[in-house]
Amino acid sequence: MAKKILVTGDVLKDVHIYQGYRNYPRSTSTPATKKCEERGGSFLSFSILEQLKSTKKEEPFFSFDDGALSLKGLEKQIGEEGSPAFIGRRLQHMNFTASTRLDFDPKNENEQAGLTLLNNGQHFDLLVKKSGKNRIVYVELEFGSITYRSKEFILKPGPVNLRVTGETETFLFSFSQGGEYMPVEKVDSRFLSTETVGWFTGVYVGLYATGKGEECKELAEYDYFEYNGK
Repeated sequence: MAKKILVTGDVLKDVHIYQGYRNYPRSTSTPATKKCEERGGSFLSFSILEQLKSTKKEEPFFSFDDGALSLKGLEKQIGEEGSPAFIGRRLQHMNFTASTRLDFDPKNENEQAGLTLLNNGQHFDLLVKKSGKNRIVYVELEFGSITYRSKEFILKPGPVNLRVTGETETFLFSFSQGGEYMPVEKVDSRFLSTETVGWFTGVYVGLYATGKGEECKELAEYDYFEYNGK
């Protein structure tokens, strides 16, 4: 079966806020804030990635091979200032499911990749990494000065399906390898909310890879990214 990256979800108008410099709130002499409505959501994701790939001067951190999306983990970690290897979309529903299929066999313990929820540097990650002779999956939460790590699950060889389910007040992270999804951790969603974090862009969900201080030697291959809101 041929691999193909599927970005599913909605075809709708996405509202983008572009905020420029202004001397004071009522100033009209310099650009202030304007709202631009355009077709967005997941509709333009693939074309935007292609455009970035063609215009980026340095080697891009992503590529497409037989329809699969490959991410090369950068030195930057998810949540750090700068440009980590992250591709995602904004959450638009209280109840949703986001899932992906990841093929990633890291050789070094600093390399990790997975599915993440991100808001202004705070993030909840369902990640795959190497630990000793094993490849493991677990959830790591970073918000404020708090870092929490869930129970680890040892993975079998081969790809792994990752999923996060939003249920109004909680996020449920789970994984599977050919069978039913196994729950890893359920988290209170308020710890990542705009009211708690204090940022107007809201929460994003997406795919990431990082070498945590070094570039990854192994690519993280994603067969698809699927988002469904209710």
